[in-house]
Amino acid sequence: MMSRSTAAKDEFVVLEIGPQKQRYHLHKALLTHHSEYFNNALNGPWKESEDKIVTLEDVDTIAVDIFVHWLYTQQIPDNDATLQMSESSPDPKDDDDPMTAYTKALVFGDRFLVPVFRQAIHNCIVDTLLYDEDRCPREPTCFTATKYAYENLPSDHSILKIFLDFHCRHWDVTGNGADDVESAITELIERDLPPTLLIRMIARYSARATEAIEIGWDADLRGCDYHEHSDDQERKNCERSLQKAGQAT
Repeated sequence: MMSRSTAAKDEFVVLEIGPQKQRYHLHKALLTHHSEYFNNALNGPWKESEDKIVTLEDVDTIAVDIFVHWLYTQQIPDNDATLQMSESSPDPKDDDDPMTAYTKALVFGDRFLVPVFRQAIHNCIVDTLLYDEDRCPREPTCFTATKYAYENLPSDHSILKIFLDFHCRHWDVTGNGADDVESAITELIERDLPPTLLIRMIARYSARATEAIEIGWDADLRGCDYHEHSDDQERKNCERSLQKAGQAT
């Protein structure tokens, strides 16, 4: 891992993000150390390398806010900090602003080849969904984040499974304050959710209704089953840490 003192001696580069071209001044050495994409863009025979400016108009600033926080601290911002970041451009239709922000950051990490960051934000999404301060699952729903994930990640991406399993396990159609099932269905239709997600949810519920129930349908989801691990030892350490946390509560 690159030290901050090394980065401090290096030149700055500029990321221009979003339609408004929000500018981020970052240490080149730190950015290129963690990202193959930016390493190629800023060290190759490209215009960006000469100008020290990379413009990404189709990227959301909240994703870069989270990435920059991680870049300089090696920590993903917590739920409260992420919520504050999201307040700069609130979406009244978003049902879980921090989760949507985390998901946009994951897409950023995937797209711009930042492997350590993308693993950290991936595991953060899993832990944020499944474990609040009382070690209980987050309150559903997070359909805005789920829709964004299904529309911007490969169909076999592992994070899609946790979103699907989370909603099938914990979501109640009238749990978000709808007066009745019909009004809840109307609200759901207006969300224009991805067909793939809906088909998979229908298949899960159909299996349950016909008693072709998967083993463990009502069991708690285990974070370690969805985390990304570098190797078997890291998985074992993760399992032990989750077991200890469970015992503590």
